[in-house]
Amino acid sequence: PEVATGTIAASGTLGQIIPPSIVLVLLGSILNVSIGDMFMGAVIPGLVLVSLYLVWIVIVAIARPEFAPAMPREDLDRFRGSGVVWRVVQAFVLPFALILAVLGSIFAGIASPTEAAAVGALGATLLTTFQRKFTYETLKSVMAETTRLTCMVFIILVGATAFGLVFRGMRGDHYLTSLILGANLGPNTFLALVMVVIFIAGFF
Repeated sequence: PEVATGTIAASGTLGQIIPPSIVLVLLGSILNVSIGDMFMGAVIPGLVLVSLYLVWIVIVAIARPEFAPAMPREDLDRFRGSGVVWRVVQAFVLPFALILAVLGSIFAGIASPTEAAAVGALGATLLTTFQRKFTYETLKSVMAETTRLTCMVFIILVGATAFGLVFRGMRGDHYLTSLILGANLGPNTFLALVMVVIFIAGFF
């Protein structure tokens, strides 16, 4: 259970960095950076994290087999014979193709992030219709969730903008600049210090 729960907890953080990510959209909007550039810059670090997680799980499974016991032969045969593998593949391929369509249109310069969102919405609607799961209740639930997320994003953007204006209005940026220059820290040392502060702040 330790390896399983650890894997779930660690992989749950990947949604914050692997596109499409609301966090990247927020950062791009606040920093006035292209959302497409944010997505492209986050792909490789996200894949590196996934690779490191996979390697670590394999190492743990080999070094401590009791932490990741193999599935009994009877259960494995029953699992394969029940058609679950094919259903899992079907459930994976179509959403993955939708993700590729959305991100591919951004990376190829065919569509802006806003237009790609429309492509994703259309693709999700077609996918749901193809799977015969499109109902009025589903549409109502999706629209309510989308409205909630949109409101949350705009509240964060308004709060961040207000904080930035007040901070600069009180000359906080000049204070931080003089503090950093007065500390005589090199670029790498300062970056390491910022990363430590962010790491500690992330626990709260």
